[in-house]
Amino acid sequence: MPRDKEKQAAYDRERYESRPGVLERRAERLARIEANKGKPRDRSSYYKKPEVKAKYKIRNKNRRKTSEWKAKERVWSEASRRRRGLGGWPVPEGSVCALCGSEGGDTKYSSLMMDHCHVTGKLRDPLCGKCNLNLGVLELDPEWTKLALSYSKEWRIMHDSED
Repeated sequence: MPRDKEKQAAYDRERYESRPGVLERRAERLARIEANKGKPRDRSSYYKKPEVKAKYKIRNKNRRKTSEWKAKERVWSEASRRRRGLGGWPVPEGSVCALCGSEGGDTKYSSLMMDHCHVTGKLRDPLCGKCNLNLGVLELDPEWTKLALSYSKEWRIMHDSED
């Protein structure tokens, strides 16, 4: 096998071109490139194809599982929050959740965070992640909240009467 770069390149080119159909495919590709010169490249339709969407959905799902991706995602979301002016309101030392009274933990749903009003943007009391999430759902539709409470009370009364 040749040692210097020029001989190696010639050797590789000869081996590559000896494979069936290589030269024909190269000629077709060059003709396609020449025909499309000066035309705008529209790749958006490529990504709208169902088989392509499925391929990228699987790739991105697998990518999100890696710790490297999670670290990048955390940095991106923190940067996004800072750009929108929502970055890290400090929770006062020794605070407890205003709804359930828990002292908070170090997981996503148990750590304390400052609650804020989405209408006025003003800060409220600290809440644990679970209470903050549930409060957000309840604030979306007050009528639904009333229905959910009556449903819950109805079932609680039925279960209490069975005992």
